Amino acid sequence: MHIYILEGGPFARAFEAMPREYLLPWTCWEPDGKGKKKPRASKLKYTCPTCAANAWGKPGLLLRCGECNESMVSDEGVEGDEGDAGQSALRAA
Repeated sequence: MHIYILEGGPFARAFEAMPREYLLPWTCWEPDGKGKKKPRASKLKYTCPTCAANAWGKPGLLLRCGECNESMVSDEGVEGDEGDAGQSALRAA
């Protein structure tokens, strides 16, 4: 829903007539693309490359498809997470 204030309209006139001590200190915030980075996803989508079955789980999981026994690939394009957790599990196997 969009609300437009007409220049010179009833709201604009009432606002201008309002005593300044009654005004609230509103500020406008516009995202500028800078600042905080997007938080890391707590869950990733994993997909079987053969049958396209999907599963969701924490980054770093090594999942196998129950239908075709293929390794599932995360939506980031790598098996498991690119961190050390996935590599440690591979070395331990």
